[in-house]
Amino acid sequence: MSSKSVLIVGATGMIGGLALRFCLENDGVSNVTVIGRRSVGIQNPKLRKFSHSDYTDYAEVGEAFENKDIALF
Repeated sequence: MSSKSVLIVGATGMIGGLALRFCLENDGVSNVTVIGRRSVGIQNPKLRKFSHSDYTDYAEVGEAFENKDIALF
C-alpha cells in the first residue's frame, strides 16, 4: 500500500477535525496539510499548517497545493 498525502481545508470544524485525526493516526497517510482560519491545536510530525482567511484568493498559500498526488478533503 502506498502512502498518501492529504489536504484538508476546514480542519477546525467537526467533520474536518475528525478527518484530520483519522489521517494523522492512519499509517497509510504520510503527511497531512491543513488550511484554516484558526489553529488546529495539534502538533504532529506528519502535519503542515497554513493559516489563511481569504478564501477567494489562494495565492498566499499556493505552497500547500504543490504535491500533485494529494487527496483533497
